[in-house]
Amino acid sequence: MAAAIPQFGAFAPTAAQTALIGLFGLPLLKRGFFRRMAESLVAGLDRIDLLKIDAQGMEDRVLGAFFRDAPKAMWPAAMIVEDELAGRWSGDLAALLAGCGYRAAGRTKGNAFYLHSDKGML
Repeated sequence: MAAAIPQFGAFAPTAAQTALIGLFGLPLLKRGFFRRMAESLVAGLDRIDLLKIDAQGMEDRVLGAFFRDAPKAMWPAAMIVEDELAGRWSGDLAALLAGCGYRAAGRTKGNAFYLHSDKGML
């Protein structure tokens, strides 16, 4: 059942979004939240060797904003992406990652491993 939230109209929040609303308030869900989250990932760093992400079904949005806005020099050499909630994704994350130069390197239950073709990971 959709809840009426004044800033968003009819809106059916996921469990993760409900938790974010409860902890931090509605502004987190406004447009720009995922860009700010991506920016915070790289603040003060000169490179990322390994990125582990578990965004409770929002990995595609967080990583999409990250790869759109972060300089290529900051793209991680390797990633572990939690994909148990991939059904919530609004886009094809595997295709996005392939387009950014990543290849699938393995998986465990609930996680996919990716390596960047130009970053020289063993």
